[in-house]
Amino acid sequence: MKALIMLLLVASSLLITGCHSHDDHEGHDHSEHDHEGHDHGATLDVITYTLWDGNTELFLEFSPFLLKKSNPIRVVLTSLDNFQALPTDLSIHINNGTKIKAKSSQTGIYEASLTFQKAGNQKLIFVLGTGTNKRSIVLKDLPVFENQEAAFRGTHPTADAIGSINYQRKDAWNNLFKVETVQQKPVGTIVHTSGIIEPSTTDLSTLVAKRDGVVNIRKKNLTSGAAVRARDLLFTVTGKGIVEDDLEMNFIKAQSNLERQKSNLERKKKLLIDNIIGQKEYEQALNEYELAEAEFNNIRKLFNKGEKRHLVSSPTTGFVSQLLVQEGQFVKAGQPLASILKTSRVQIKVDVSPRYRALLPTIVNANFVNPYTDKAYSMLDLEGRVISFGRMTSHAEGHYIPLYFEINNHPDLSPGAMVEVFLMTQANTQQLSVPLSAVLEEMGSYVTFVQKSAETYEKQVVEIGANDGKMVQILSGLSLGDKVITQGALQVKLASMSAAVDPHAGHNH
Repeated sequence: MKALIMLLLVASSLLITGCHSHDDHEGHDHSEHDHEGHDHGATLDVITYTLWDGNTELFLEFSPFLLKKSNPIRVVLTSLDNFQALPTDLSIHINNGTKIKAKSSQTGIYEASLTFQKAGNQKLIFVLGTGTNKRSIVLKDLPVFENQEAAFRGTHPTADAIGSINYQRKDAWNNLFKVETVQQKPVGTIVHTSGIIEPSTTDLSTLVAKRDGVVNIRKKNLTSGAAVRARDLLFTVTGKGIVEDDLEMNFIKAQSNLERQKSNLERKKKLLIDNIIGQKEYEQALNEYELAEAEFNNIRKLFNKGEKRHLVSSPTTGFVSQLLVQEGQFVKAGQPLASILKTSRVQIKVDVSPRYRALLPTIVNANFVNPYTDKAYSMLDLEGRVISFGRMTSHAEGHYIPLYFEINNHPDLSPGAMVEVFLMTQANTQQLSVPLSAVLEEMGSYVTFVQKSAETYEKQVVEIGANDGKMVQILSGLSLGDKVITQGALQVKLASMSAAVDPHAGHNH
């Protein structure tokens, strides 16, 4: 019984002790054990800035700057003239004071380490070039934090917006790439049709035989399309072996007549000096001599006495449009031998629907697109002009109205080829426009890629209007001043199909 009583007393004592222990902890402040705030093992976000100055793009990336610490920084310089890496000397100035020379790890990419002596907003001045070729790009209001905790809480209000697609500059440098600004451009009515390139009627020369004879082709590899220069000897037409050869007889007669008239003129001149004949009789002899000389010179151009041949040379520089004879072929005087086309000008015949008849007098420009290369050429850039247009439709023209342009010849616009044609009238409104290459079709919609920073982009669905073969009107989806990819959009689209960019992952150049 005593043992049971002792056991109960011990249990009661332990229970009371436990209750007192619990009471001692009630109201105790646990805050000193709470680890509020950030995990100090975490890393800070990578911050990027993109600055544009004329034809130079400066892309800057770094982790938030900490006071009196060594802060690594990476700078990427791109020439906007050709979107290639920009090689130059680069130094960085902190608040017009400390100067740090950046080292180039590869062309266009520079690295440096910055140390700041005070916190708050600072200014960085990037000096490009040396000597008299120096120029500066300034970045203001760049925050420097006292410690990492402050950096976690801090912000960079003027830093780049983060796009969902990453396309690094070094990839852009290795491909055809270009970014352009969305602009408002004057536009008028645009008519899309087709045309055919024809030789200019003023640039086509036909070579003909000026005597009967056998053709000998003198220029090696003379075929249709062969290039020729002015005064190149192309053919000879010879009467050798032909019984009837009037040209040789005419040459002999002309030469004999010239010698006779020359002798007569010399005799008349002496008689005039001796006052035996009058001035009128002398002038008649002079006139007969000049006529004989002109006749002889004309025949001499066509005839080489030794070989009894007529020489045919190219009258201009160009190419052979048509070769109309073969080696050894007999031709008659006046028969065409070949046609030579100058390479300076061509004509484009365009078929226009009668519904646009009223617009024809108002056409001020046109773009011609080679359907095989998709390259567009402006009438104005090719120093072209509207020659004429039909006043009525005809069955022969397929019930279309013919419209004729004349332009400078271009290697991509060869005679005989078909082209797409975009006719443009006088502008009467302003419309947001981008190059046609900036817009891609995607599942029935149209998209562009808008630049958010030097290396990040956003895909943007747009509604498009008419295009002129070079530019396309944007009805919605873009704003004035947006920067869109105009070359290389397909590569960025492929990048968008990969994993989305992690904005905290930084960049690896």
